Amino acid sequence: MRTKLLTLTLLPLLLLSGCNKNKTNIPDGYTLFFEDEFDGESLNKDIWSFEIGNGNNGWGNAEVEYYKEENAVVKDGKLHIVAKKEKVGDFDYTSARIKTVNNVKFTYGIVEARISLPAEKAMWPAFWMMPNDSTYGGWPHSGEIDIMEANGASQYGTSCAIHYSLSGGTHTNDTGYNNMKTRDYTSSITEFHIYKVDWSEDKIAMYVDDRLIKEFPQRLWSTATVSKDTNPGAPFDKDFYLLLNMAISGNYVKGDMPNGDFTLAEMVVDYVRVYTLN
Repeated sequence: MRTKLLTLTLLPLLLLSGCNKNKTNIPDGYTLFFEDEFDGESLNKDIWSFEIGNGNNGWGNAEVEYYKEENAVVKDGKLHIVAKKEKVGDFDYTSARIKTVNNVKFTYGIVEARISLPAEKAMWPAFWMMPNDSTYGGWPHSGEIDIMEANGASQYGTSCAIHYSLSGGTHTNDTGYNNMKTRDYTSSITEFHIYKVDWSEDKIAMYVDDRLIKEFPQRLWSTATVSKDTNPGAPFDKDFYLLLNMAISGNYVKGDMPNGDFTLAEMVVDYVRVYTLN
C-alpha cells in the first residue's frame, strides 16, 4: 500500500488546525495525515480553494446554483455550506463548493467527515474525491470516489459510489445505499453522522458511523485507457483530492426544484480527517 506526503511547506499548516484536540479514534496502524477541525474564523485557503459559478451545464449535472465563496462560512468550530434563494445574474440560487486540489492529495488511506445534512427538497450535498492529475484521461477515465451524496427530499437516505470507464470507453458506476430506517438508526440525515471511505490497493469500502455500506473490490473497477492486466489498480491508484459541496437540483435529485417558500439550507461539517498507513 502506497501513500504520498503533502508539500513540506504546507504540512505544518495542515496539522496545526485542531491539533490540540484529543484524537482517540485513529485506526490501528495508521497516522493522522490531514485534518481540518474548522476552529478558526474562516477557511484556510492554504488548504481549500473555491469553485465559482455554474460550470458547464450545471457542472455537467444540470445543477441550478451559482457557487460563491461567501456561502462557505466557518463559525463555532464548524464549516457551514449554505444554499440560499439569492439572485446572481441569471441564477436564482447560490451555494458553495470547495476542494483541496494540489494542497491535500494522497493515494490510499481512510478518509472521514462528521456531517449534518439538510432534509430539504432539491438539495444535493456531497463529500467526495477526484483525481489530482487525471493521469488516465478526462472524466470518467481517471475515476471518482463519492463518499457521501444525499437527496434532501429523503431524510433517511444517503448513497456512495465509484465512477470509472469500461474498456470501450463507456462511463459506469457502482453504487451503495444507506437507508437509516433499515439500519437501526433513530435519527435522520439532519443529525451528525460520520461518512467514511477505506481506500486501499485491494478495495474501496464505504461506511456510515462505522457500518459498512458497500465494498467495491479492485476486480470491479477499470479504466478504458490502460490494460487491466498490466495495471489492475487503475484508475484508483493515483493521488486524489477532497471536495465538499451542496448542489441545488440536478440529475441526482431527478431535477427537483426547491419549494416555493425555500430560503436557506445548510450542510454543516464538524471535521474532515485523512489517515494513512504508518
